[in-house]
Order: sequence, then C-alpha cells, then structure tokens
Amino acid sequence: MGGLRKKIPVVYLTFLIGAASLSALPLITAGFYSKDAILWYSISSETGSILLWVAGITGAFLTALYSFRMIFITFFGEAKAQPAFLPGKTMTIPLIILAVLSVLGGFLELPESIGNIHLFSSLVDSTLPAVVVKEAGHSEILFQSLSAVIVLAGIYLAYTIYLKKPALSESFSHSRLNRFFEKGWGFDKFYDVIFVKPVVWLSEIDKDDFFDWLNICISRLALLMNRLLGITQNGKLRWYLMSFTIGIALILTYMILR
Repeated sequence: MGGLRKKIPVVYLTFLIGAASLSALPLITAGFYSKDAILWYSISSETGSILLWVAGITGAFLTALYSFRMIFITFFGEAKAQPAFLPGKTMTIPLIILAVLSVLGGFLELPESIGNIHLFSSLVDSTLPAVVVKEAGHSEILFQSLSAVIVLAGIYLAYTIYLKKPALSESFSHSRLNRFFEKGWGFDKFYDVIFVKPVVWLSEIDKDDFFDWLNICISRLALLMNRLLGITQNGKLRWYLMSFTIGIALILTYMILR
C-alpha cells in the first residue's frame, strides 16, 4: 500500500494508537500497563522465572517490530495503490472508541511503582486466586525500564529498516532467513514428516484389511436386498393385491395353527 495516512487520516491515527498499545508503548498506552503486569509477575511471582520473563520480553520486542512495520509500510512512503473506498462513520466511530480505550483503559490498573491503582483487580480478587510475589524480589521499576527500552528499540528498528533505510528490508526479503520464516520456520515440513506421511503410509498398507472387506460385503448385501425388493415394486395393482392376500393368509394360518 503506502502513503495512506493522508488519504484516510482517521484510520491512520486510530491504527497508530492501536499499534502503540499493542506494542506496549511506555506510560501512555493501556498495552504498557497490561503487558507490564504480565512481565512483572512472570519473574516476581513464586512460580515465575527469568526464562519466562525473557520469553515474554522477546515477544514484546517482536510485537513492537512487526506492529510498526505495518504502520510504516501501509501509511508512509510512496503510495502504491489507492483505497477502493473511504471508510464511513460506521467504521470510524468504533475505531475512535477503541483508540480512546487503548489509551485510557490502562489507567484502571497501575502498578505500585506508578500510582498503585487497582480498580480492575479489586473486582476479581474475590473470585481468582491472588498472585504471590517472592519476598526477596526484584526491583519492579528496573524491569519496567528494561521493557520500555526494549519496546522502544523494536519501534526504532522498524523505523530504520522499513522507513529510513528500506533497502535493508529489500535485502532481507531475499535472504535465506526470510524464506525460512515464510515457510513457517519449517514447522509445516516437520509436521508432514512426523505425522502426515506415517499416517498415509499406515492407511495405504491397511486399506485392504478384514474390516474393509466386511464393510464391502455389508454394502453389497444391502444393494442385493434393495434389488430383490425392487422387483415387487413394479407398479401393478393386481400383483400388490395378491402379495397382500398371501401375507394375510400366512398370518391367519400362523394364528390358527398356534
């Protein structure tokens, strides 16, 4: 796309706010406070560890990178296509509402190091188990600062690669690493080798077993019975009456002999 921020400014601004919240832009977005709580408890709770925190912060970095990659590719640079239609109020009004909540919603739950407001958690503490924090814990403000720096680094890296020096992204798009990512990190091939091919092989060697022949015989018997019954359904009234009479005679004979 490219160059759409002037064509659809409302969509651009709301998309920018949403991407900033998704990337956990520090202090001003709801995503920062929600993601900060997850990252903080991943290392400070009794069941947390540094590995969980590293995994979470790596995800936050990648989220900031690809979210602002979308921003710079779609709304900046040279326009490569024109929008098919301009969004109306039925689309822009919900976007504005969501953008406002993406900013103000975070202030319902502030950590102890920043305001210590717990309007949301106070409602669910009575139903959900409380998180137990380690007594000799880490400094929350330190990990908040680290996460903020890493998220900003992801945004700056996206700015450098996809807006300031787009030649870097073009060279990366032709690299082996990018092809590896496009192929799903090799997971599809792994799944095919480990699961799909063994199941296909087993089904091939097992396709003519006893149960298959049993099912075939049952189906052929059903077809044969259908053909035999079909002979009697020839549309002749006299044949129907005779069959009906014979049936009544057999029933009456059975009842008399009994």
